[in-house]
Amino acid sequence: MAAAKSSTALTTAWLMLIAACAGAAAWIFDAGRFRPRISLNVPRVEITLPEADLSKVAGAKAPAPGETATAPTSQAAATTAPVSADPTPKPTEVALAPVDPALTEPSAYGGDLPKMSADHTKQPWKLYAGHFDASDPRPRIAVVMTQLGLSRETTDKAITELPAGVSFSYSPYSPGLPTWVSRARAFGHEAWLDLAFEPQDFPTNDPGPATLLLDLSPTDNIARMEWVLARAPAVVGVLARHGERMLGSDQAMAPLAKSLRERGLAWIDNRAVGRPAMVRLTRDFALPFGYTDIIVSDAEMLPDALHTVESLAGGRGTAVLAVDASMGAIERLKPWLETLEAKGFALAPATSAINRQLERFAVATQ
Repeated sequence: MAAAKSSTALTTAWLMLIAACAGAAAWIFDAGRFRPRISLNVPRVEITLPEADLSKVAGAKAPAPGETATAPTSQAAATTAPVSADPTPKPTEVALAPVDPALTEPSAYGGDLPKMSADHTKQPWKLYAGHFDASDPRPRIAVVMTQLGLSRETTDKAITELPAGVSFSYSPYSPGLPTWVSRARAFGHEAWLDLAFEPQDFPTNDPGPATLLLDLSPTDNIARMEWVLARAPAVVGVLARHGERMLGSDQAMAPLAKSLRERGLAWIDNRAVGRPAMVRLTRDFALPFGYTDIIVSDAEMLPDALHTVESLAGGRGTAVLAVDASMGAIERLKPWLETLEAKGFALAPATSAINRQLERFAVATQ
C-alpha cells in the first residue's frame, strides 16, 4: 500500500512538472508577440524625402520602399523635425505677405507650385520679397544663409537671432520645410530654395536625388526643378548650387530660364562657371537675375569675406554674400550685421539685388 501511494505521488509530481514546462513554453512564445522591438540599426546622416513621391519626377531615381535619400556629405545632419507654433511672435510689421492662392497651382509632387498671376501683374518674387525701401541711397549688402532646414538647432537659431534683412535659402530635402519657411517669413526672412546642378565630379559628389543633370532631357530637368519648387510655399526664387558641368550651357539652361520666368520667380547665380548661361539667357527671357559675389562654406573664412563684401558694396553699390548655415556662421555674422548701419551700408534682402548687377556682370563675361 505504501508502494502504491509512492507511485501515485511520483506520477502526480511528473504531471505537475510537465504542466509547468508546457505553461512556461506557452508564455515564452506568446509573450514574444508583445515584447517591444528594439532596432540596433544606427541611422547614418540621412533624410526621408518629405511629403513627395520622387518617382513622379521624370528621369529621377526614387528610393525603393523603406529606403531613404542620403544627404550630400557636405551637409549637416538632418535633425530637423516639424516645428511647433512660434513661441515668440515678432511684431506684425515684419511679417511678409501671406500666400496668395491665385499664385499657386497643384502639382504631382506633394505640394503646390508657384506661378505668376493670370494677368501677369503679380509675381511671387516681388509679392513675397523681404521688406526694403528701394529709394534707400546707401550701398546694399544682401546676405543669404543657404542650406537651411537640415539642422533644427541651426535653423531655429537663424530665424530667431538674425535680423529680418537676412534672406534664407533652404535645402529641398529638409523635413517639415513648409513650417520652417512660414515661421521664418513671420520673422521677416524672405525664402529661396537651393537648386543643385551637376558638379564637375558627379557622381562622386552627388548633391541629392533631385539634382539637375546635363545629360537629362529638358523635360526631366524641369520636372526635377518643379519637385524642388513644390517643397515650400511663398518662395521668391532659386539659388544655384554646384553646376560646374551645366551652368555654362545655353541649351541646357534655356528651358529652365523660360520656366522660372513664366512662374514669376527670380534666379541667383553662383558663378560656378566663368561664362554663366543665365547671364545671356536673362536677356531673352527677361528672367529676374542676381548673383553671389562671395560664397562662404566655412565659417572660419567669414572674417575676411566680410571685409571683402563691404569693399565690393562700397564700390559697386550692391554686393551679395552667400553663407552656408552653421552655428559658427550665425555667431560670426551677428556682431558684424550690427555694424553695417554705422558704416553707411543698408542690409537688404537678396531680392533687392535683382537686376542691379546684370549689366556690369554681362560686360565682364563677354
